[in-house]
Amino acid sequence: MVKAWAGLPDQSFLEREDTAQLVTAVMSKLGSAPELELAQLPVLVKVINGYESDPKEWPSSRRAYAADAYNLTAQHSKAEPIYREILKDDPDNLHGLRGLGIALAYQRRFSEGIVPLRKAWDQGDKLSLPTLATCYLGAQAFDRMSDLIPSLLKRKKEDTDSLNAIIMYSLAKHPTDRKLFFQAIEGFSDEQLLRNEEVTHNVVLGLKRFGEQKRAEKLERLKAEQDNGKRA
Repeated sequence: MVKAWAGLPDQSFLEREDTAQLVTAVMSKLGSAPELELAQLPVLVKVINGYESDPKEWPSSRRAYAADAYNLTAQHSKAEPIYREILKDDPDNLHGLRGLGIALAYQRRFSEGIVPLRKAWDQGDKLSLPTLATCYLGAQAFDRMSDLIPSLLKRKKEDTDSLNAIIMYSLAKHPTDRKLFFQAIEGFSDEQLLRNEEVTHNVVLGLKRFGEQKRAEKLERLKAEQDNGKRA
């Protein structure tokens, strides 16, 4: 599938309707399997090149492909206006709301990102949750994200971003929330907590904050051993 897409001329999907199905299939699988990681960038570049060859002729029904490609290649300022075009035509478009929120979050415009992401979340878009939590944390709007905590707790095992958001919230809110912090890390082994560097850092910070110095030191020691092993 990826090879077939990579071999297409940049503008061919402007001429062939069946190519849209191929684009959809490829975009839906990006990042979902290790074997696709090397193929991901050429596919995204192909989408971007096709869009930039003639934005006015790009079918409006496929604008999300171009916006997603920009977002996935860290060109968030270019993704933003495309998502805004989508939302101008369809203000409740969940894909557009979520994409715009992600683009704004990566530009560190957290307060702005809350608006579309909250709208998407309130309409039942579960995929918007981690980025919405990130925006609330980035904007330091802790009192406005408390209703997200139950959903974040449900997702913590499957989503590192959700786990990290709960930990950060428990430490950043005033007063800090000891009970929530330990509820967040409950059920995780040290090995699991060490899989993500940011999670490890925040867990150590929380353990020290809440008087678990020995456990914090143990995690720091395991992290150092892990780092030494990687360097070796």
